[in-house]
Amino acid sequence: MVAVVTGASDGIGMEMAKILGSLGFDLILAARREKELSQLCYAIAKKFHVSAQAFVCDLSKEEDCRRLHAYCKGRDVRVFINNAGRGVIGPFLETDLDAEMEMLRLNILSTHLLFKLFSGSMENGFILNVASMAAFQETPLMAAYGATKAYLYHLSSSVNYEFRKQGKPVHVATLCPGSVATGFDKAAGVPHPLSGMSASECAEAAIYGMFRGRSVIIPGTKEKLARLAVKLLPREIILPMEYRIQGKKLGIF
Repeated sequence: MVAVVTGASDGIGMEMAKILGSLGFDLILAARREKELSQLCYAIAKKFHVSAQAFVCDLSKEEDCRRLHAYCKGRDVRVFINNAGRGVIGPFLETDLDAEMEMLRLNILSTHLLFKLFSGSMENGFILNVASMAAFQETPLMAAYGATKAYLYHLSSSVNYEFRKQGKPVHVATLCPGSVATGFDKAAGVPHPLSGMSASECAEAAIYGMFRGRSVIIPGTKEKLARLAVKLLPREIILPMEYRIQGKKLGIF
């Protein structure tokens, strides 16, 4: 059995790869950073006695997405973790347009393409698409990022329902974490990141939630309460709350 994890060189992706290795899955781990990826593969293979292969690629490029799928096609892929993504924070008119375009390519076009390719070639198993709590509501000061995760959340939920109705034995789960202590905030240009759960805690909730057949996985009690609040409170309250939360990351408040 093979598990494929994108964005695996650090953070949640790395921790999910470790858990899958501990469960006996052979691994194909994809990311841009060759050194970190190779070191991770070596450590997992040595500790859990499984095969762990590094696939160095830039998944913001369509050709690299197709190359990854071609490399995995014909193998016994039972788990695909669609984790690669990035964020951009700041007032809409001040954020760098090129950075936003790269984010849109990675968070929407690439995740969509990989989701389509792998779900089409997998006979059975599990797919986990990594979204965010930002998928559930508007996120001023991270407007474009939140919109990309809303896209992935709605796509995943809809396709999972389709598969159930069609009898296709591939379960699609969506991970929607809140703040997690990873390198994501630094890469997104967040000057004052908020404290969050550890990447290992988030990964454990994600993997075991997926295998238990949950369609939406929200790790953490605080995050579950926040999701309930979004359902109950009007947008007139949610929007200023979100603006303040993201503003704290920028040092506005």
